[in-house]
Amino acid sequence: MGSKLTTAIWPGGSQWLITKQFAVFGGFIVLCLFIARLVRSRTRQRTISITITHKNGQRLLEIDARSKKFKSGGQLSRFIMDRAGTLPCLVRTGPNQELVISRAQDVRDFYGQDHERYAKLEVSQPGSPFGYVMPGAMVPQSDQDWRKIRKHFEPLLSSQAVSRRVPRFTREIKTWIKTLDVGFVESRQTFDLLLFRMMYLHLYEDAYDDRKYWTLLQLYLLHKKAVEATQGSAKFAKKFHREWREFSQMIVEVARNGHWTCPVEVIHRGVRANDMTEEAYLSTLSEIMFSNVESTCQVFSTVFTKLAANRAIQDALRLEIQVNECAGDAYLHRADTLLHRVLRESLRLSPPMGFSKPELTSEAKTIAGYHVPAQTPVVIDAHRTNTDAATWGPDSEVWDPDRFLRVDVKALRCGFIPYGAGAEPCLWKEVADVIFKITITAIVEQISLEPVGGGEEKGGAADLNMRRLK
Repeated sequence: MGSKLTTAIWPGGSQWLITKQFAVFGGFIVLCLFIARLVRSRTRQRTISITITHKNGQRLLEIDARSKKFKSGGQLSRFIMDRAGTLPCLVRTGPNQELVISRAQDVRDFYGQDHERYAKLEVSQPGSPFGYVMPGAMVPQSDQDWRKIRKHFEPLLSSQAVSRRVPRFTREIKTWIKTLDVGFVESRQTFDLLLFRMMYLHLYEDAYDDRKYWTLLQLYLLHKKAVEATQGSAKFAKKFHREWREFSQMIVEVARNGHWTCPVEVIHRGVRANDMTEEAYLSTLSEIMFSNVESTCQVFSTVFTKLAANRAIQDALRLEIQVNECAGDAYLHRADTLLHRVLRESLRLSPPMGFSKPELTSEAKTIAGYHVPAQTPVVIDAHRTNTDAATWGPDSEVWDPDRFLRVDVKALRCGFIPYGAGAEPCLWKEVADVIFKITITAIVEQISLEPVGGGEEKGGAADLNMRRLK
């Protein structure tokens, strides 16, 4: 009887015991996964510190900006300026520290004679003011690889390629000005996407239409979220990367199959030739298209608000434009004009690339008397460089285009950084320069720029009064 009872209940008991064992084992697995995730998370968040000391034994100032969120490079530069002045300092905006320098002599000390041996960090942490949204954070890229990449981008962004596009740029910008709302305006908002749209026209050509522009605009807004979001920036970055890849692959495929004239498809042939990876193509193109939209509209804002506040310069520029009306492209490319000085002075105070990409020192260096170890990431703060009184004089914060007639040309090599610094010049500077100049010329030709004041403005955001000339 007992034996039968035991036999009768054993299958159920066995099932209960097995279930219990699985539950314990499953709990153990969950616990292990949780611990592994925690360790991995803490590993990611583990900070990497650098110790830099002066020859007199004093440690270099360290600034922790991780709790701050900056909407522009200018904001971060002012934050650093308030704490370090013009001196070098170590700044932490993520898990790593970067040596930030600005004085012309410090830039010379950093580069010396061997600037081409520095390793550029291809991308930094998502959301970092010093970095970019694309994956591959803090991955060094060899000079040879970068030269191969540039080989495919540079011909289509060169001065010659841009010159061929001037008539189309001019038509598009003049058409845009005809529909422009004038009166009291907020200058940044008025000009916020102009260069972005012209860059799209230049790089996509036959693929340029309103529908694709709208898709590209949504990608820009997603990119902006990834950079500016206080929380969830990694989620936005992943979403941006996925959608950017899909859009880019679609453009390349359609352009190739349709035999379109499409520069981005021509550039993509470098991927097929194994000169660059798909990631390098996407990262470089996204930097050109998305990373500097906010800062380029600030350049427009500086140009037009300063011209409004300086009537004599505005009138002189308008006269110069009228005199050179028949000069065509040659006027845009001349460096001895008031137009050129107006743009240069505005780029000085509002550099589109406020911070250079981090570059690793190839060997131990001495910068401003500080011993900097090899493999230290170094960033140049263009905002502070461009307003350093040692180069620009005591009125360095004042907008004065004619200062370029007085400043020592030799001082500009390391003391003036309009489009970033380093062994790898900004790829899109030729396009930007031409679009800036065409826009300035067209606006000043057709519109009188006046300062806002006297209680006339509508709302509190207006900083410019634009009146059409009869």
